[in-house]
Amino acid sequence: MSAGRGRPPRCPGDVLELIVRLRRDHMTFRDIAHVLNARGIPTPLARSPWTPAHVYNQITSRRGAELLDRLSAVV
Repeated sequence: MSAGRGRPPRCPGDVLELIVRLRRDHMTFRDIAHVLNARGIPTPLARSPWTPAHVYNQITSRRGAELLDRLSAVV
């Protein structure tokens, strides 16, 4: 398989949960990216640094949206 083809790597579940929890706590995408970078957490493609667009893509992914809905239901 050539580079750039196929399914992109998935964000690890613990990282996705952290992103969703921070967003649920009303952090901006920029602030979440800053937290991830400060903790040295690599992006799913192992490219650094996290950007607000990376965070947005995780939140709006099917897995991210489902997790956000599930965590938002738990009050």
